[in-house]
Amino acid sequence: MFDLEWIGLDDLDMRRGSSSTCCAGTANELVLSPPPDQQTSDVAAFKRLSDTLESICFDTSSPPDFDYFADARLVAASGREIPVHRCILSARSVFFKNLFVNRERDTKFELKEVMKDYAVGYDALMTVLAYIYSGKVRVSPKDVCVCVDDECSHLACRPAVAFMVEVLYASFVFQIYELVTRFQKNLMVILDKATTDDVLMVLSVANMCGTVCESLLAKSVEIVVKSDLDNITLDKALPTT
Repeated sequence: MFDLEWIGLDDLDMRRGSSSTCCAGTANELVLSPPPDQQTSDVAAFKRLSDTLESICFDTSSPPDFDYFADARLVAASGREIPVHRCILSARSVFFKNLFVNRERDTKFELKEVMKDYAVGYDALMTVLAYIYSGKVRVSPKDVCVCVDDECSHLACRPAVAFMVEVLYASFVFQIYELVTRFQKNLMVILDKATTDDVLMVLSVANMCGTVCESLLAKSVEIVVKSDLDNITLDKALPTT
């Protein structure tokens, strides 16, 4: 697996441009030099692992009652049940570790009870769960993130912004902070192109997320303050200090 190369200390000292005064000249040091294709092989192996874990969530070839030996179910706000695996979610998220502790197998968890401040749709929820399982961010579903305007780029329209906000909030609740960071950055890129009403939506959720979204909150406040909103609406929208 590795190319082994024995290098004497004298040789090492010559390579470093110095001489050794405290080591025996007969001592040797073993240097492991991975072959050039090692990194490519590792990446391919991790991709296969990621794809396999992702298929647990999205493989439609198995019968519905199989569910890949799921031992718990999450109930989305719509009432749709999602079979999950406690060991995987607990290993990836402190939130789920605390949620599942001392609970029996096949327990159902109503997510609206833990996502009380903002409604998260099924597609946004599945995007976060897919990341927890596979470590990959799925492509946003077109039927959820596309508006009716055929000429729209669908980068900052209402469906696209709403979807990103839902993913952001779910990631925050589940304590998947690297995903929070990613979607916070995505929202900051398109925030200047969003409507004022959509910026208010972003502002509200960023405020719920606290310090982890302080950059997004600050930019949202800046845009709203410069908008043509009346003072009453501004007072209601801006977070209290």
